[in-house]
Amino acid sequence: MSTFIEYGLWFRRQLGSDLQATTVTRVERNDSLFRLSLQEGGSVTSRRVVIAAGIESFKRVPAVFANLPSAQASHSYEGRTIASLKGKRVAVIGAGQSALESAALLHEAGSDVEIIAAISDLRWIGQHGWLHHLGLVSTMLYSKYDVGPAGISRLVANPVLVHRIPMRLRDKIRTRAVRPAGSTWLPERLASVKTSTGRIVQEATYAGQEIRLKLNDGSERRVDHVLLGTGYDVDIQRYSFLAPELVQQIRCLDGYPDLGPGFSSSVSGLHFIGATAARSFGPLLYFVAGTEFAARELTRYIHQTQIVSQ
Repeated sequence: MSTFIEYGLWFRRQLGSDLQATTVTRVERNDSLFRLSLQEGGSVTSRRVVIAAGIESFKRVPAVFANLPSAQASHSYEGRTIASLKGKRVAVIGAGQSALESAALLHEAGSDVEIIAAISDLRWIGQHGWLHHLGLVSTMLYSKYDVGPAGISRLVANPVLVHRIPMRLRDKIRTRAVRPAGSTWLPERLASVKTSTGRIVQEATYAGQEIRLKLNDGSERRVDHVLLGTGYDVDIQRYSFLAPELVQQIRCLDGYPDLGPGFSSSVSGLHFIGATAARSFGPLLYFVAGTEFAARELTRYIHQTQIVSQ
């Protein structure tokens, strides 16, 4: 993590960018200007705002776990210190990378871990590595971003093309490209971790110092902690800094903003990039690999718009 953060800081230093580290508490629109209220007081006005606020607000907590105390239930996004759960019984819910990697790290730190996943069998990314060593054929099947399976990977690498595909097919491509799966370095490290697939937690109650889980097969588990690797549900209404009246003006697609060229929303001058753009431009926008396209598409659009306005 420290290496990843340092990379971001290095990138900023190379650009010589002017970064003001402060919290924006509210974004609202008055006529043709946006007004941003700042946590330490004061405000900033602008004709254009780019929302790149990440996914923290979108953590998916299934209703069955909603009433558990935060000390005994956490989302994988929170990055809870693994060492604090040493010797504890931990149920990891989910079958994606965050769930499986967390389970491996917890096991290695001395926790008694069980993975509980709804899918019938765990999936592994890149399991058929030989497909990446077929020369020109591999180039035709996979893009340099390597997001999605063979064939779909090439399509995902062209967000402009994805944007033109009918929504129903676009959604199928997006969900297929990012379905729950883990990296191929995980199976060996999970070999001795108990895994219950095809199981769903139907009831979760807190009693004393433990959590009782009732599964769909009628079995029960008693654990000290539940770690939710249950993914995210994008919904810009969860961005607490967006004024409700502004959100009402934004045309949305099931919580995702409906975006046009340059990631422009239905509110003139307001743009969304990152995961919030994935419904419009495809799953590449969920990943760091998508920043290359996002940066170029956004700056090109803004530059062209400024030229036209002049």
